[in-house]
Amino acid sequence: MQTYDWLSQGENIIFEGAANKQYYVNGINLPYNKGGKLILTDKQLVFQAHGFNVGTRLDKIPLESITGVEKAIHPLMPTPNMIKVETRLSEKYEFIVSGKDKGKWLEIIPKVVSEFKSRQGNTINEQRASDNEFKCLQCGYIGQNAFRFCPICGTEFVEKREHLFNYCPLQGIANNKELMGDAEKVLSLIDDYDKVLSDNSNEVESFVHAYMVFKNLNVDNDTIREAQRNGAIKIPPVGSSNKEGSVEFLTKNINDGFTEHHLDRLRDNIYRFSKTPNLNDDSFGSASGISLKFKLHGLETKCGMFEAKMMDAAQYMWKLLCAIWEKKNITVDPLQITMEFTRNFPLDTLTEAQTVQALIGAGIPKEVAYSQLSFVDDVDYVMEMIEKEKNDTPSLLDEDMTE
Repeated sequence: MQTYDWLSQGENIIFEGAANKQYYVNGINLPYNKGGKLILTDKQLVFQAHGFNVGTRLDKIPLESITGVEKAIHPLMPTPNMIKVETRLSEKYEFIVSGKDKGKWLEIIPKVVSEFKSRQGNTINEQRASDNEFKCLQCGYIGQNAFRFCPICGTEFVEKREHLFNYCPLQGIANNKELMGDAEKVLSLIDDYDKVLSDNSNEVESFVHAYMVFKNLNVDNDTIREAQRNGAIKIPPVGSSNKEGSVEFLTKNINDGFTEHHLDRLRDNIYRFSKTPNLNDDSFGSASGISLKFKLHGLETKCGMFEAKMMDAAQYMWKLLCAIWEKKNITVDPLQITMEFTRNFPLDTLTEAQTVQALIGAGIPKEVAYSQLSFVDDVDYVMEMIEKEKNDTPSLLDEDMTE
């Protein structure tokens, strides 16, 4: 049998023969068809039109979608050699085959379909078209059936099934509108920084492998080897020349200042454009609380924006979980769940305490003053604790009266 380029790996041809496919327009069977071949494999029924035909050259019908094969009659041109193939999507394919092959087609197609469905663990019984919904990855066809292959192009479906959640359980959190990571904006600067460091290392290596230069001296290989062995060299001058001889290394002049300045500028730009503080900066160790806030302002702004996105995602997550719990008769209101994000930020508690004392001394209400403390989340709770301590601690006057 002839081989075809559309055959998948392990797919075998069972039967083939000449055939013409009938075409419909708006449900009307027109008096025209395409000539070609009808090929039955162990996975699909394929009609391949001749190369000179216009339009679709291949029509693939997966075996799992075939529900029946029977004789057919053309309403305009009666012919005894027509067969009809029906699918689960109520689609009909009509072919005019050779007279001697008609009986073979009517016999072998149902047999191969039955064997295929038995291998796949399926049954011949009809299933409602609304059981499952599929979308074709190749041609975009969307239909409802219980099979894995598209009846249009024969490619595999993506199955949609109902899950336990009432909403989509997946949610993406975009870092920005461009969907770029924080490091992507400065990747070119990081590459430049690495390149300068690499070139600088190459310069240092070339400096180590410097050439020795002999001026106005008569030197041979034995003399050089002796100098390497003894660590010293004594060479007589050349002839009667009055020029003074010398020995020195030929090295490349490395501009350290320019290289360091370029590296510093690249490093500062990397931190600046990525809104990342340089924690290795010496000023971080001695900076006050206000100075630290200014240094971390860019990072704090970026974290605040991302925190809002994370808050929305977390609320959506609680919404999903509460919907599942409700199915198990566990009622939880997702709007009553609160979340808090705490920064790992260095605190200047001494300055904050002094600020609170100054505010109270200036007549500012204690509730307002205590709210300036970064480690206090609930001012009302703090005021209740203070009032409780006052009531629980007896005064000296009370002790004297008791005595």
